[in-house]
Amino acid sequence: ACASTVEEIKRTAASILLSNNSNHNKKKNTRGTTSSNSYKNSSNNNLRPIVSFCKGIDTLLGGGFCPCEVTEIVGVPGVGKTQLAMQLCVDASLPREFGGVAGESVYIDSEGSFAPERMLVMAEALVSHVHASARRRRERQPIHVHVHQPKFVAVPQHFTSENILKGVHVFRVHDEASQKSTIYSLPNFLREKAGGSIIK
Repeated sequence: ACASTVEEIKRTAASILLSNNSNHNKKKNTRGTTSSNSYKNSSNNNLRPIVSFCKGIDTLLGGGFCPCEVTEIVGVPGVGKTQLAMQLCVDASLPREFGGVAGESVYIDSEGSFAPERMLVMAEALVSHVHASARRRRERQPIHVHVHQPKFVAVPQHFTSENILKGVHVFRVHDEASQKSTIYSLPNFLREKAGGSIIK
């Protein structure tokens, strides 16, 4: 795509996110909170970043990739942009108990480079990492736990590589028109998936 088209798509995506956020903030639900809280602000998803598990990148971004913001990743072919994008889709599912946002993700593939087999490997690695972290926490837990001490946090049973992949919603686009159409359809898609706490 030419530079002007890329810039237009970025502006469109940014304006949709801002417009969607603004529109939801104007609507109050019956409990007196904004309707956007049902999927964006629940469990402080808008405040907690999505970690990439790359210390350099996470430190550079102040802890990770912030939800509800547009982050542009650029580089020459082969530098790892697609790998990072897929890794973030997987990392969005990290349980809250382990520093994540327990969300889902949308992946718009305009090049046909999405590799489900590679994402499965990433998902299995994340599940293994979380279970290892849980074991280390358990080993450090005192045998006699007092009431005021925090209890051991187990890994949620639903946190599996298969469920992680189910939470990654892939849209394959072949041209500028289908890409724009997909971007414009995202607000409705996010509202339909509100119960799954999709991260935009």
